Formats: sequence, C-alpha cells, structure tokens
Amino acid sequence: VKGKLPYGLIQPNRVQGHFWGRPEIMNMIGLQSLLGVRLDDYKRLMSMQYDKLLAFVGFDSMNDELYDQFRSAGYVSSATPGARVEDLTPKVPENALQEINMIIEMIDEVGGFKNILSGQGEPGVRAGNHAQMLLKTASPRLRDRALLVERQCADFGDSSLELLAAKEAKAYWVDETANEKTEFLLAQLPDDRRITVDSHSASPVYEDDHKEVVGFLAKSGIIDGESVLDLLPVPNRDMLKQRFKQMQAQKAQFLQEHPEMVAKMEQHGHK
Repeated sequence: VKGKLPYGLIQPNRVQGHFWGRPEIMNMIGLQSLLGVRLDDYKRLMSMQYDKLLAFVGFDSMNDELYDQFRSAGYVSSATPGARVEDLTPKVPENALQEINMIIEMIDEVGGFKNILSGQGEPGVRAGNHAQMLLKTASPRLRDRALLVERQCADFGDSSLELLAAKEAKAYWVDETANEKTEFLLAQLPDDRRITVDSHSASPVYEDDHKEVVGFLAKSGIIDGESVLDLLPVPNRDMLKQRFKQMQAQKAQFLQEHPEMVAKMEQHGHK
C-alpha cells in the first residue's frame, strides 16, 4: 500500500526532536534507586544492632577465644585498671523509616497512584459514593495517558488492517456452521471501517461509568441485549448470547401466535 508502513509508534510522552519520546518509567528511576539504597542502608544498620561493633579498651590479651566467651556469657572481666568495652555500633537514625515512607509516597505521587487508587483507605471517607467520586477525580492523569496510547494502538490497527486487506488472500467467515455462505475477504470490508481500542474501560476506575453508559444505551433502545453482553465484562458471554437469541426467538414466536398481546402492549405505550 503506497504511503503505508507496517509499523506503529506508541509514544505516551512526546519530546521534540526525540523519536521515542520520554518513557513513563523515566520519572521513577531516580526514586526507585534512592529507595533501594535507603533500604540497604537500613538493613545494614539493623543487622549491626544485633551484632554490635565493640572496642575492648585496656585488654592486653583479647583474642577470638575470649571474645567468643564474652559473646556467650554477656560480660568480660579484666585485671587491668580502666579496662572497658565501648559500643561503636552506629545508631539507626530516628527518621530512617520516615524517610523511607516519604520516598514511597513520592513514588506513588509520581506514578499517579494515591491511596484511593492503590486500594487503600482515604481519611474522612465513609461512604461508597464519596470514595467513588474521589476515585474519579484522582484518575484524569492516568486516563489521559491511557486514551492517548489507545488511540495510537487503534491507528496502528487501522494501518495493519488496511495492509492485510490489500495483501491477504485468506478467506474468513461470519458463521462457522455456514462457511461458504458467509465467506468473505478482508478486501470486501466497508471503506468506512475503523478499529477502536477501549481497554481503559475495563479498569475498576472507569468500570462503574462504563456500566452506566451501557445501561443508558440499553434502556434508550439504542443497543440490544447482545450488544450489552459484548460491552460488559460478563462470564460465559457466548453462552449468554446464545440464550438471549433463544429468548428473542421464543418471544417473537409467542407474539406471532398471540397478536392480541401486541395490541395490548401498544395500548400501554410499549413497542
């Protein structure tokens, strides 16, 4: 296909003069490295609290055997005046854990995951509606990146489909039980076809909004039950769609056999 390349650019953060853009992880690298260093420091200092660094001042004959006796007995004696044991173990800073928690909070802040988005409670939230509202107001940043990547993936899908339609000679079918009757080629697809990616709606952040939109469309008669099953993450979708078709067929047969019911429904304003 002239002017089309079999490649797609996924670039959440565009940078002028840089082909690949800026990766999302870039802002996290420094903080994650700092967190790793601080955790190693804290682990080393805590280990030294159990295996202390001691100085034996004034002991003329201190050796490994005497030191082991001291460790097992918990004390040591010496005839030398002024002999003493000094603890040289570095102390754990009082704000060590506070600093580690602060770094973790900064990582959550930079990554866009506050308490409410991480499944944790938020102070002052007592009702589910309040929590849902906070969840929505805290998610625009993530949603903005998700929508941008979805559009880029959709553009790549459109280009790939256009290339396949031009080069792919494989036959497909709509109904596997009637291959020859429903067989078609990708080149026979309508010109106004388009591919969409709607992955973010599966996230718990937007799930309720997605369900409300689907429910409104179904209630308004814009979509049918089969479309509702396609749009919602329900289990056993194929089985439910088959049952829905059977229910619709039974309903149509019932109305055909009882036309008076149709008239009665029309009198009550139903269609």
